[in-house]
Amino acid sequence: MAVIETKAKRKPNWTQEECLLLVTLINENKHVLRSRLGPNLTSQMKRDTWEKISKQLNASALTPRTTEKIEKKWNNILYTSKAEISTFRKHSTITGGGPPPKPLSPLAETVEMVNIDGVHGGIDSSLIQLVTEDSRC
Repeated sequence: MAVIETKAKRKPNWTQEECLLLVTLINENKHVLRSRLGPNLTSQMKRDTWEKISKQLNASALTPRTTEKIEKKWNNILYTSKAEISTFRKHSTITGGGPPPKPLSPLAETVEMVNIDGVHGGIDSSLIQLVTEDSRC
């Protein structure tokens, strides 16, 4: 008697809209997902947040995905976006002419917003420099 093995069918690739929705949902929950564990934040709270993101994403996506696959996709997006952002910044500061740097993708721009954490109630120091330069003129 022969046993027939069935191979798991491959799911379709993530669409750009699904990736942007994932990054947007991460941004809305970054206070939980990006914070350190402690008495006010447990690993169970983080798992529950990932489950909530998974349900929201699967409600609007054509292909249902597991929480583990969604978390893995986020890590992949984060890795590739950080590399893209780094290359963009490197080429933006180069002097000597040449072609302008390739603009950031919408996904990388959104990831950059998720990763930027400023001081609440703080002041943008670049604005202070602009104000002082304007007052000199």
